[in-house]
Amino acid sequence: MLRNTSLFLLTSNPALRGAKLYPPNVIEISGIHFKDPAPLDEELNDIMDKAKKGVIYFSFGTLLKASNIRKEIAQTFLTVFGQLDQTILWKADLKYTDWDIPKNVYMRDRFDQISILAHPNCVLFLTHGGVSSMMEAIKNAIPVIVVPFFADQNINAANAQYLGYGLHLSYRNLTQQSLRWAITAVLRDSRFKASVERASEVFTDKPMSSLDSSVYWIEYVIRHSGAHHLKPPTVHMPWYQLFFLDVIVVYFVAFCLILYIFKQVISLLFLRLLFVTKSSKAKVN
Repeated sequence: MLRNTSLFLLTSNPALRGAKLYPPNVIEISGIHFKDPAPLDEELNDIMDKAKKGVIYFSFGTLLKASNIRKEIAQTFLTVFGQLDQTILWKADLKYTDWDIPKNVYMRDRFDQISILAHPNCVLFLTHGGVSSMMEAIKNAIPVIVVPFFADQNINAANAQYLGYGLHLSYRNLTQQSLRWAITAVLRDSRFKASVERASEVFTDKPMSSLDSSVYWIEYVIRHSGAHHLKPPTVHMPWYQLFFLDVIVVYFVAFCLILYIFKQVISLLFLRLLFVTKSSKAKVN
């Protein structure tokens, strides 16, 4: 089944993970899940419009709930947030009665993430680094602070820092000092915003939308009866040829043979030298 695959539709983009070498049957369709920002509800729209210092949006996605993170880490976030001038929107299921929530922090079980990131007052995205969240941040030119947990999140965090539009924080070593430093650094250093704006231009500059591209290539495969001509030759190679094991074995055997011959020659020369030395001593005596 894997060898008979005609087309790969890959959720990626050079602005997110850098340039990659793909065969012709791998097509990038980054941002295919995007939708037009929906109007915010009256309360949330009022909060974001009145945030003079900007809004920091904080979400660890749909899989990791705020109630499942360590209590000391949750308190670290709340403590640092309370010291900031910005307004914080935190996607969290924490109960207000169980925590001392700062006045500038607003929590809900769910936010319309695309609409919040598209708001002009959103200045920073604190995220777990999921690929969809990263693409939404890049598309809307929002710098990020990434606290990864698993899967591709560590790679996305490393790329964000390497490409200059975010910082990578380790969950295990997260402290008030490191969190405060990261937020301050991203908000005060204009290079982060400039880098994510350049990445946004790269991300959105396409000859056609991801949906139209997907439709075109799917129809292309149908028109050409599977488009097997797009497959690289490696698809049909045995595994030992794909990993050059046959070449490695040949060169290894040749190396061992040369080494053996060299050893034999050295041994013969040594024995010859030893024989000549003993003969010379015998003649002298």
